[in-house]
Amino acid sequence: MKKLIFYSIIAMTSIGFMSCGNDDGDAPILGANVKVTVKNLAGIVQKDVEVYMFKDLKPEESTDPGSASKKELTNQDGAAYFKLNLTQLNITESKTNLYFAVYYRIGDNVVFKAGDQSVTIKRNDEKNIDLIIPI
Repeated sequence: MKKLIFYSIIAMTSIGFMSCGNDDGDAPILGANVKVTVKNLAGIVQKDVEVYMFKDLKPEESTDPGSASKKELTNQDGAAYFKLNLTQLNITESKTNLYFAVYYRIGDNVVFKAGDQSVTIKRNDEKNIDLIIPI
């Protein structure tokens, strides 16, 4: 009889833990997608261009591209796809501004900003922006 009571208590405790488990594992990843199309002044898409994403600062001429939160390369259609996991990027606000920029390097140390564009995103957004560069 003692064994029956003991096993009953263990079974009930196990069922209780399973039903009260951590539901965070089932929660969807909060994210957003941004497609950045890079074009020159003539409207021609630019392939194989590095696009940098900044979440905490507006890129200026003196901004180091290495401080970007993410970097993607444009494909043959001139598009760079940023699939963003807002949790990994430590974005907790319901909406936030992101900045995208293209930089060019001349020689070993000279870096200049060719163009930038900003976008406000919310959770589960799909955004498309064009970034125009002079070259």
